[in-house]
Amino acid sequence: MCLIEGLPDDLALQCLARVPFSLYPSLSLVSPSWRDAIRSPDLVKARISANSTQDLLCVSASEPGNNWQLYDPARNIWMTLPPPPPAIVQLESFGTACVDGRLFVLGGIHRAMALGTWHSVTNLVTDEVWSYDPAARRWDQCASMLSPRCMFACCGWEGKILVAGGYTTEREMITNVEVYDPEHDAWVPMPSIEPVLCQGHKGLVLGGKVHVLHMELPTAQVWEGEERGWEIVDHHWSPLHSVVVGDELYTVSCRQVEAWGERGRGPPRRVGPGHRMFHQRFGGGLASLGGKVYVFGGTLQYKRRQLYDMHCLDEVEAGKPKWCCRAGMTRGKGNVLGFAVLRI
Repeated sequence: MCLIEGLPDDLALQCLARVPFSLYPSLSLVSPSWRDAIRSPDLVKARISANSTQDLLCVSASEPGNNWQLYDPARNIWMTLPPPPPAIVQLESFGTACVDGRLFVLGGIHRAMALGTWHSVTNLVTDEVWSYDPAARRWDQCASMLSPRCMFACCGWEGKILVAGGYTTEREMITNVEVYDPEHDAWVPMPSIEPVLCQGHKGLVLGGKVHVLHMELPTAQVWEGEERGWEIVDHHWSPLHSVVVGDELYTVSCRQVEAWGERGRGPPRRVGPGHRMFHQRFGGGLASLGGKVYVFGGTLQYKRRQLYDMHCLDEVEAGKPKWCCRAGMTRGKGNVLGFAVLRI
């Protein structure tokens, strides 16, 4: 059965490739042939070929039960993913990254097992890796990391995933680094980072280079290539409140939003007003999507109220930056456990 009457299937696939991704669940109900086409890897390739890919924000909040949702900024709507496998339902302090058109959930600590002390339970931290294929609408288990870890740096880099640092079940610091190749479903080791005592790590790519940030410390380790390895650099901004927009590092506070030139080492310049509730919430998300800054989720400190709202810093290019409300999460609220930007 043809996809669209009167059109060859390859042309029909090109038509489907230009439809917003958020409409695919509804279109897959048209017929079995449309469902198969929409869930086919060929459609993803057609979207790339037609330059019709979209950037969507993947978010998992603590309530209820680590649900994952996708946010479409073009249509200002949220979509709920199929339920995740039981192995990652009760996770926290895990890593997230999006490469190869898929969402990856890596490592972490099983929250249900963490009611006691760190030393009271064995096998607490996991090395498991799971991926979600938005085209097939399916969760799959991938090759495990070489080392179980939580609270580690994780980022997409040159089509692969790099993880560095973190902690073990016994709360011992990890310094080893490894890279995942999604094409071959395999991990390979890299030179280790220097041991720096901190409250966990955060990973980002700035100027094409991986930065492993030490949470709550004004230092980072930057991968400078095989010859120079990891180099420790100082910075003057908070890793917790930083986000890469385009190829610049932004920081957000309740007073202002600043951009830091020279890969985060230059003097800051003000690009917009601060988010008035930014320091009144904890556990929220801070992401860059389509060249804009988004703040979402978290818990209001003085009321202990779980939040599901989203705000966007808009009209920066027009010289009139302001924070605007966007649609809030529909199936999630509270502390943001993980998020990443998916291009599909």
